[in-house]
Amino acid sequence: MLMYVQPLLEGRANGEPKAIPWTHITPLKAAADGWCHMDIRKGDVVAWPTNLGWMMGPWLVYASLLNGDSMALYNGSPNSSGFAKFVQDAKVTMLGLVLSIVRTWKNTDCTAGLVWSSIRCFSSSGEASSVDDYLWLMGRAGYKPVIEYCAGTEI
Repeated sequence: MLMYVQPLLEGRANGEPKAIPWTHITPLKAAADGWCHMDIRKGDVVAWPTNLGWMMGPWLVYASLLNGDSMALYNGSPNSSGFAKFVQDAKVTMLGLVLSIVRTWKNTDCTAGLVWSSIRCFSSSGEASSVDDYLWLMGRAGYKPVIEYCAGTEI
């Protein structure tokens, strides 16, 4: 019997939501993806501005805890200097995001003066790639790589 552990809904461009039933295997897949693709290891600090209604919320919980690292949770908008400073102060090692956040940071210069030396990699999902935005983001942390996590909903 197939058991679902996390039913999610994806907002679709055509207006019809799509159900995403996560099974008992999905947490293991999230943890494996975090370990294999984003190099999440015990002792890391992972931040991904999200909520539990988007697939990256449960992914963050499973990938972080099953790999023995910490989740850096911020209460507020990620489009601000407050979140950018939180990333610095929490010593985030893997920062996941969508590129619209990067574009906001770029346009408002809200990361100026911050040191993100603890970041080992970034990850991006949910929006189309942009070389210019990725390069700008990488420049905030010594040109650490951005790992694209594609096909998010179907993961």
